[in-house]
Amino acid sequence: MSNLKCFHCGLVNWASATHCQRCSSPLQASSQTNQGAPRGTGLQPSTMKIISTDYASAAIFIFTGALWLMYLVFGVLGIQPGRRGRNIDLSGPGLMIAAAAFTILLIPIAIYRIRAFKGLFSRGLEVKAIVTNTEFYNGRGKIDFNYLFQGKSYNGTATVRENNQSMNVGLQTEIMVIVDPQNPQKAVIRDLFTGF
Repeated sequence: MSNLKCFHCGLVNWASATHCQRCSSPLQASSQTNQGAPRGTGLQPSTMKIISTDYASAAIFIFTGALWLMYLVFGVLGIQPGRRGRNIDLSGPGLMIAAAAFTILLIPIAIYRIRAFKGLFSRGLEVKAIVTNTEFYNGRGKIDFNYLFQGKSYNGTATVRENNQSMNVGLQTEIMVIVDPQNPQKAVIRDLFTGF
């Protein structure tokens, strides 16, 4: 009779066990995962959910959107801001060039981040974690957490937008994170992106 090693926490369990005695992960899925590629979570966050939760993605879209709005207002509609009796002419092509340049530079970064989140959810594994620190300031937040993967302890950080869902993550709360099995140092908080 062979024993089954839990893929999530590394504990060696009896061959007749169906769930890990330490972390309660299903052992049948663990043994299949050890033999082949990870199956993934089966969850997939929407693009809008990623943008509304991930601070960097949101900042990129807000910044480029603001530049295009400024171009529309000042360059196309011709509304000019005045300062102490002097008009500032923003109707030239400079604002459009700046908006286009920042869009060309930043939007691919946001798309890369969105695809990285979706990829992590498709190949990652769910692991329990404990929140060790939360900080929120001016619309953004940082949530630190600790998790155990394959018998090794890791620390993760999520940089998020301040919203009701992220503010409800309490200190010392048990959460589920999605861990990249090829790079266990990469993990995201599942519930912030899927709405569980």
